[in-house]
Amino acid sequence: MSFFRRPQDSNLHGRTRRRGRRRCCIFHLPGGEAVTLRLTMSSEKDEDTTPRQRLSCSKYFDALWFCYSPVHQMQQYYRLGSLDNCSGKWGALYDCLNLKTKRASEVEEILKTREKSVPHIWSFRSPKEARYHWQKLFGHLDEQE
Repeated sequence: MSFFRRPQDSNLHGRTRRRGRRRCCIFHLPGGEAVTLRLTMSSEKDEDTTPRQRLSCSKYFDALWFCYSPVHQMQQYYRLGSLDNCSGKWGALYDCLNLKTKRASEVEEILKTREKSVPHIWSFRSPKEARYHWQKLFGHLDEQE
């Protein structure tokens, strides 16, 4: 087993394992995700060479663990005036553990539909709408001159 770092991205690191005629590389991404690449000899099927993403629930467990820490609870109390019950973190961990019980094709389909259902962070406007809202918010600054 050897550990290595890619020079162009120091946050991406992995380890290589050899199993028979296969070589398996597991890359750990900065967010806690792990991506497994399986390299095969030319006599084996080509479908094994596609990168497969392993679902890891450790980042959800870590987020839940931090949620119950005194630091997080005091931050929430200072900012919002109440303690956090961490129900969102429990839900995320439950969803992740639930996805681990499903087949890879089902997981891929569920994750794609979830990604599509999340609204974009920005609301896009046409140039006409943008001009109207700009004048509404900052038009009074032009009148002062």
